[in-house]
Amino acid sequence: MVDIKGLTRKKKIEYIWDYYKIHIIVTIIALFSIIGFIHGQTTKIDYEFNLTIIGVTSDDDKIERFQEKLTHIVLKNSTEKQSAQIDIMQVVSLIDGKTQVSTQYMQKFVAEVSANVIDLLIMNKSDYEAFQKQGMFLKLDNVQGIDLSAIKAGNLERASDKGVYGINLKDNKLLTSFGVKTEGMILCIPSNTKQKNKAILAAKWIIENK
Repeated sequence: MVDIKGLTRKKKIEYIWDYYKIHIIVTIIALFSIIGFIHGQTTKIDYEFNLTIIGVTSDDDKIERFQEKLTHIVLKNSTEKQSAQIDIMQVVSLIDGKTQVSTQYMQKFVAEVSANVIDLLIMNKSDYEAFQKQGMFLKLDNVQGIDLSAIKAGNLERASDKGVYGINLKDNKLLTSFGVKTEGMILCIPSNTKQKNKAILAAKWIIENK
């Protein structure tokens, strides 16, 4: 039995380390895990609205400013921990399936739509038409808050039932100012969104700032 009291300070440290290093390491790891968890919870952002853009953008700073503006539109009295989210899927088309990237984004898109994650969509016309035929989007004709009569007839994307399910965003100045490509892009609302009122607010804001 070692007499710890009779050891020098250096020897005491060496002795403790030799016999208790596993306990010390486990304690340190546990402590950092707890600190990390607490920090993550206190700084976690609650994304309460999602706008997904399927298209190529090039300016992250502009998209960040776009997200800040969108947050003020859909979350009137938001706190620092609340935000709208703009998710960019950097691919020209989901349905072409020509690249691994488009396949991966397609899987992500289907999963997020099924899970009610996406509340508002901007996508190219070919993707829009393919998904519209599957009944994915909200019919806009009778949606309160969106005045279709104020939109150019050529920008109304009508389906076979004559209903309007999308808005063509060609030359939309608001989106262009935030670095979003608008040529051939369609704005639409997933029919299963749980944030319908917020989606209408955001769509109205984008459409009216043409």
